[in-house]
Amino acid sequence: MHVAVAWDINKQVTKERKDEIFKLLREAFGSWKWISPIDGFHIVKIENADERDKIHAAVIEKVKQIPEGAYFVISPAMPSGSNYNGWLPKDWWPKLRERTS
Repeated sequence: MHVAVAWDINKQVTKERKDEIFKLLREAFGSWKWISPIDGFHIVKIENADERDKIHAAVIEKVKQIPEGAYFVISPAMPSGSNYNGWLPKDWWPKLRERTS
């Protein structure tokens, strides 16, 4: 199973600040395996729907710490074997499949 999590910052910030904010938000993933093939978009491997709820709650807590504000969306828990299509560097696809299988 896995979830997709995407976020963005509400206001214009410097690249350094954006990197700080994204690092803070990624802390919500704890020890779950994740990949970010596109800036602000993440695929996180989970074992069950309860883990999705834990990630959701953790991201909310991180968002509350960002004075600039941030938006995010999290998918439902998706079954293993879900297929993603797109245009990414060839070596990213095996990493992505690790998190979706």
